[in-house]
Amino acid sequence: MKNFTLILFLSLLHFNVFAQSNQKQKWNNSSCGTLSFFEDSLLIHIQENTFALKEASIGGEVNIEVTLYADYFDMLKGDIQMKDQKGIYVSGGMYDIKVTYEGEKTVFQKPVKVSYISDGINHFDGFRFNDQQKKWDNLKGPVLDYASTNSSSDDWGALQPQSSEQEGWDDGVSDWGWSAESEIASQWLYKTMNINSNGLYNYDYLIDKEELITYKVKVEEKNINKIYVYYPHLNTVIYYNVNSDSIVEDFALVDTDLSNVRIFTFDLLKNDKTKVWIGEIDSGVQLNLSPNKKLNYISFEISAHSLSKAAFDTHMSSL
Repeated sequence: MKNFTLILFLSLLHFNVFAQSNQKQKWNNSSCGTLSFFEDSLLIHIQENTFALKEASIGGEVNIEVTLYADYFDMLKGDIQMKDQKGIYVSGGMYDIKVTYEGEKTVFQKPVKVSYISDGINHFDGFRFNDQQKKWDNLKGPVLDYASTNSSSDDWGALQPQSSEQEGWDDGVSDWGWSAESEIASQWLYKTMNINSNGLYNYDYLIDKEELITYKVKVEEKNINKIYVYYPHLNTVIYYNVNSDSIVEDFALVDTDLSNVRIFTFDLLKNDKTKVWIGEIDSGVQLNLSPNKKLNYISFEISAHSLSKAAFDTHMSSL
């Protein structure tokens, strides 16, 4: 798990620079070429006449909007569920793509290739979120490496990302905004996969349901609809629905070491969208969950906090 965590951390450094980012561009539908988003962090390779409306072709420009979900904070704000009946998903890069023409969503007549910066690890898969069934569908297509020794300059996406290699250590800060100590010499690659529709896509590592430790949990406070679990060493945040009896039937953790887990509640203030109610484990109670207990009780102390990444990071580190 330690090696996996380090690899994932390195692969997300570049994406985290653009956390909470959204960009829009226009594209001539009769053109063939590549659109660059977020300073080449994400590339979209488009064939001519790719987009259409259900009943008509498009002869002019379409609008392409891309939103990145780089970390747990973006997932929280976007209300993105990182689990389904298969298990828990750990993100190696997540983005939402919406292509419209005169305000109407288009259909894709041809596959669109999306390339994004990663580090070449090969045990992740491509997924698309299924809005109707609230689950992640495996794309069941190859996730290809580009800018690697196996790709050629004729391949779409075979480009070298603009990241520097640096020997040794340095106390400065790089152009990308993170400490140069984190710039371990590495050859950044683009991961590329085909998509065939608008939607939310993720390059995920799946922790199978069979690997999780399950608990039956009861929340002592009323009017709490969801409880959240965040793992500081994994790029994911999961929420569990609380039923009318204040019980969570499907609560599960990656391991039994609770020092690696942050359990909390999260609810936007209805009259002030810049603040959020956060429930943290009651400081006077020693959390002691056991999969062997018939029922595990959890109590939260709830208070209002600023809805900003910096404030949230500080608060999460103290939980």
